[in-house]
Amino acid sequence: MNNTNRPAVPQLCNSIMNIFQNSKKRSLLLTGAKGSGKSTLCSALVGDTVPSGFRSYAQRGPDGLPRYIWLESWDGRHRCAIGRYDQGQMVAQRHVFEGDALQLLSQLSCLKGERLVLDEIGFLEECSPTYVQALEQLFQRGPVLAVLRNGNTPLLRRLKSRADCLTINLDEWETWI
Repeated sequence: MNNTNRPAVPQLCNSIMNIFQNSKKRSLLLTGAKGSGKSTLCSALVGDTVPSGFRSYAQRGPDGLPRYIWLESWDGRHRCAIGRYDQGQMVAQRHVFEGDALQLLSQLSCLKGERLVLDEIGFLEECSPTYVQALEQLFQRGPVLAVLRNGNTPLLRRLKSRADCLTINLDEWETWI
């Protein structure tokens, strides 16, 4: 987390869970700037259990630049590169979203009632309407804890505006602690 004045992670988790439970919403979305602690809080909220869902992360090269963005199931059984750095920018791999990544979402959609943990959803997903539709359907099937990249894509706007989701912006922690 990039704000040293913030309370400790356990206190943040308690505050977030109190707000979430009082909201009567089904799903919780964590958003904020890069480095705001979204994934750290997500992991703390999950605890020691291996959740159902996925995480995405960057594989960096020797120069520190991201080379790939990986999407991996929390249990490590499924992993695919959804983004590749090419000519100075991260390029979404549509064929991967519509293949291996979509297959992972299909498996997750079969888990009725179980809370899914999705860390993180960002801009790369927009390359595949089929993947986006399947991802949004996961929110219909049951509770979700999701980390959203800070951004203003159509998918991110739709997720944040869902009536059944509570969005906590970690950049505004003073307003909800």
